[in-house]
Amino acid sequence: MKRYFLIVTAVLLLNNTYSQQYYPLVEENKTWYVVSSFFGGNERTYIHKCEGDTLIGGESYKTVFMSMEEFPVNWTTMGYIREDVDHKVYFSAYKLNDISYFNPLLLYDFGAEINDTLTISSLNEFTNELEIIITRFDSVLVDGDYHKRTWFDCEYFPDNYWIEGIGSNSGLLEVGFYCTVVCPGLDMGCVKKDGQTIYPNGFSGSCYVVGIDEFNTEKVHFMISPNPATDNFIVKPITQFQSNISLELFNSVGNKVNTIYLNKNQPTKIKTDMLETGLYLYNIYNENQIIQKGKIIIQGH
Repeated sequence: MKRYFLIVTAVLLLNNTYSQQYYPLVEENKTWYVVSSFFGGNERTYIHKCEGDTLIGGESYKTVFMSMEEFPVNWTTMGYIREDVDHKVYFSAYKLNDISYFNPLLLYDFGAEINDTLTISSLNEFTNELEIIITRFDSVLVDGDYHKRTWFDCEYFPDNYWIEGIGSNSGLLEVGFYCTVVCPGLDMGCVKKDGQTIYPNGFSGSCYVVGIDEFNTEKVHFMISPNPATDNFIVKPITQFQSNISLELFNSVGNKVNTIYLNKNQPTKIKTDMLETGLYLYNIYNENQIIQKGKIIIQGH
């Protein structure tokens, strides 16, 4: 009985220690790589960093800079960001033509609880603020440690998330991007700390992505509908091919989840019952050549 009590106590202590571990988001030694893309078009990478301390309204903010260079030399000021003791993150955009503008809005709340309704800043051209509902928690491996992941729903697109110390599935700043738009796309590519990639965990590829249309992926050879999809979606050929055609499906962090061989002449129905809800990327191959790529949203079944 005593041994059982000691084991339970040890487990509770470990759980309590884990629950108290917090990984801050706003740090100067990080760079965020965010990939922007249009359906079937080229991709470009935005790199963000936070530097310096600026006192505004009695609060200390770091300046957020952005560059589109693979090896950044020139940086553009995006705004000001701070993270408070309650693990809330606020951001105010910078306006070149109005340097007196300062309007900090909630970007993240890493202390939010399930079923909390929050109004956050979306920072995109469609709306300034966005209402979201926290739905569940899990964890993601980041540089050898598990970081808390918070999932949230919004009006148009369920299963968005943010990760402690990393940011959201749509990048550092435009949290909830897919709540207002499906295409163009905006996705967190990588996060580096002290020059080393920490997210996705174990990723060894290049964080800087430039879309080169060498495989004519801009042309649409297959129509995919419905999108968003619930129980299934249809891949319909509109171009004739003689060789084998396949579709590879990737989740939002770039892991391949399925390969489907398509009918070259007839529509192919693809069931989604084995897929979690969320955003997926796809590549369609003619033999080993990519001929089309894009995104598809899987809604709740």
